[in-house]
Amino acid sequence: LFCDPYEVPDEEDGYMVYVGGRYTLPNNKTKIGLEYNHGSEYWFNFAHAEDDIIGAKTATRGDVWEAYVAHRPYKRMTVKLSYTHYLYDYSGSGWHVGAPQDLDDDPILGYVTYDEASVITLSMMARF
Repeated sequence: LFCDPYEVPDEEDGYMVYVGGRYTLPNNKTKIGLEYNHGSEYWFNFAHAEDDIIGAKTATRGDVWEAYVAHRPYKRMTVKLSYTHYLYDYSGSGWHVGAPQDLDDDPILGYVTYDEASVITLSMMARF
């Protein structure tokens, strides 16, 4: 899977590291969180149905930081404001066909690839 169409496939390993922490404020309604993940050159996950505009952060070949504040104004409602910053090292994040290309080398790719991106999200969840 991780090769170009005219190359002989070889065996590669990939890994992802994911850590995070969350602190609940004394009002017991507001939480502050920080998460980080790093995916290696050959990392991919099976999150093709992910609906984020950039793609799944856990599918990134590079680094992703996310900071958020979640507040529960009512018993069954949560409002969340988050900032996510993606720093891509290789092409093909979230995709498992084709060899990853080092973005520092300015590769010629047949599809749009970013070296970094940021997303600010405001969401609300209500349970009925």
